[in-house]
Amino acid sequence: MRNSAAFSLLIRGVSLLAPLAAAPVLARALGPDGRGESGSLISLMILLPVVLSWGAPVVLRVVSARDHRRSMMYLRSVRVFAGGVGLVVAIVLALCAPALLASLSPNVVVALCVTVPVTVATGILWTSNGGVLVGQGSSVAQVLAAGIPGIAFSVSVYTLWGLGILTVEATLWAQAASYFLTFLASEGMTRVPWTRERVSLRELLRSGARFAPGQIAEAASYRLDQVVVLPLLGAYMAGQYAVAVTISLLPLFVAQVVAMALFRQSSDDQWSGEDSDRLKVIRLLGIVGFVVGAAIACVTPFGIPFVFGSEYAPAVFPTIVGLAGSVFLALSQGSATLLSIQQRGWLISGAQSAGLVVAFALLLLLTPPLGVTGAAVASTCGYALSAVIMVSVLRPRLVDLTPRLRDITSLVSILRHGRY
Repeated sequence: MRNSAAFSLLIRGVSLLAPLAAAPVLARALGPDGRGESGSLISLMILLPVVLSWGAPVVLRVVSARDHRRSMMYLRSVRVFAGGVGLVVAIVLALCAPALLASLSPNVVVALCVTVPVTVATGILWTSNGGVLVGQGSSVAQVLAAGIPGIAFSVSVYTLWGLGILTVEATLWAQAASYFLTFLASEGMTRVPWTRERVSLRELLRSGARFAPGQIAEAASYRLDQVVVLPLLGAYMAGQYAVAVTISLLPLFVAQVVAMALFRQSSDDQWSGEDSDRLKVIRLLGIVGFVVGAAIACVTPFGIPFVFGSEYAPAVFPTIVGLAGSVFLALSQGSATLLSIQQRGWLISGAQSAGLVVAFALLLLLTPPLGVTGAAVASTCGYALSAVIMVSVLRPRLVDLTPRLRDITSLVSILRHGRY
């Protein structure tokens, strides 16, 4: 069970459903305005550790797979690096936050100035610890990366809601607390001493430079739009967009589960089959994205008002637009799986960066006249461009991408046994 896609589905299900379980409470307790502020600010708190880690978690994963002793030296350097980055972020926020965040309440500004540095430092640390565990082949790493932050955040949200003190600033404290708890748990799992030999910061930064662009591009593809909509649209419309994004990215989680199983299979047999066997990955993930996205789209018109409240009815159409983008995300996931096997990660980074640039430009162009729908269209276009680039470089024939009846059997086999 542990090596099957079913186990991965369970773990990723915890990752998805834990924060999703808190979404209706946040939406109803904070209202569209508060949900917009909290959604954008928490997206910023999630994005910053990825950007500022400079590829350290990936470096730790690679080094740990080859030499565990040297990975401990790298991890000690990451600890120094994370502390320094957190301190710099705290200073910058203390100097600039009052001017840059004048539209937010004083309590929210104070919470940001404290929680963002904590989240940045602990986020870099726990993801790097997770990199060590992944490199060692530990299944605990899946639980660490997938479960603890989301569960801790949701428990905090429900606790604050039960006490009647769930506010925008309280959600920021909850996010920081979830990252701090994850950091403590990851330290207990890696058990790497703090005081022994470490590599130089120059070597750490040089090693991370190979992986940072791709890591930043991938994270920004899913989070940057949620950060930008707050100043572009205001809190109310940002709240509508936060709900739309929450729902429209659901098909991606299923596609990631299938992609993990296919990656493991390909690593085992080194793709001894024909090219058409390899391209089957793209086809299967495209089917997953389309079927799951279509199913969610069918229930969205009455599901969103029922679950989140009638105030969020304007989010229905942007959600359906976003679900169309989820099909392209699934195709990108399949293409990225093949490109990773071929060690062509630079193509993945390039495609994601191109999609990000187009999505950001369209976001600035379409959001003012079209509102939330414009933001959803912009993101969908960015996802589409990334998918087209990645699929094109693999040069599939049209017949390779055409769905077949036996693909259903393959998908069932993947979910049951981890192979098709």
